[in-house]
Formats: sequence, C-alpha cells, structure tokens
Amino acid sequence: MEGFPKLWVCIQEWVKTSNQSTFDSVWEWIQTQPAEVVPPSFVDYLKTNWMNIVPLWAGILRLHQMIFQEGDTNMLIEVYHHILKSKWLEGKWNQHVDHLVHTLVMIMLPSYVIQHVHQELGFEGLNLASKRHTEILK
Repeated sequence: MEGFPKLWVCIQEWVKTSNQSTFDSVWEWIQTQPAEVVPPSFVDYLKTNWMNIVPLWAGILRLHQMIFQEGDTNMLIEVYHHILKSKWLEGKWNQHVDHLVHTLVMIMLPSYVIQHVHQELGFEGLNLASKRHTEILK
C-alpha cells in the first residue's frame, strides 16, 4: 500500500465508517479510480474475496451486534483462561493437575458463588456481560 497512499487512507476510513452512504461512496470511488490510484487487480481482489462477506468486516453492519450474537467466537473462553492464569494461578503458566483442580474447586468456584450472591442481593453490580444479557432478555 506504500505506492498507493490515497487508497490506503480511503481503505482505513471505509472499514471503520458507520455511515452507509460513506461506505457506498468510498466503494464507488475505489471502483472508478484510474489504475495509478487504485490497481484493477485490487478491485478484483475486493470483489472476489471481501464484498461477498461485508457483514464480517464492515463497520456499518457491526453497529448493533452484541457479543451474545456471536456463536462462533472463543473470545469469552480466552478471557476466562487469561483470568484463570493471571489471577487464580498467580501468573504461573504450568501447574500440576491436582493443583489446578484444587484451585478451580476450592478457590475459584466459591469466589464466583459469593460474587453471584452479592449481585443477587444488590451489593455488587452485574458484570458488563451479565448486565447486557439481562437487557437483551427484557
């Protein structure tokens, strides 16, 4: 993209925009530029590989999408794994299985139960995921 600075600026705006007319006008601009501004092979590449899956990458179609609508994501598991390693396993990467099971059953699980009870009694607010899930169910 070093040889096509105008194109690079437009692509950066294009993928992030939340305005449908801006998205459409940038796409029109990309398709109508001369070869020295936008190579025809790049337009063909976009048409072949990206324009048939616009909802997966364009900002305009991801505005109101919630994490609970993503059925194929492993992001929540990754966050859980990170918290498990950094908080409950004291930053240690490798643990014996017996120590891991002990930590999960005797330390982590009771902590989650207490947090849930506190949330139910109103002493603690819901975490963001629980709060959003409750809003969606209303």
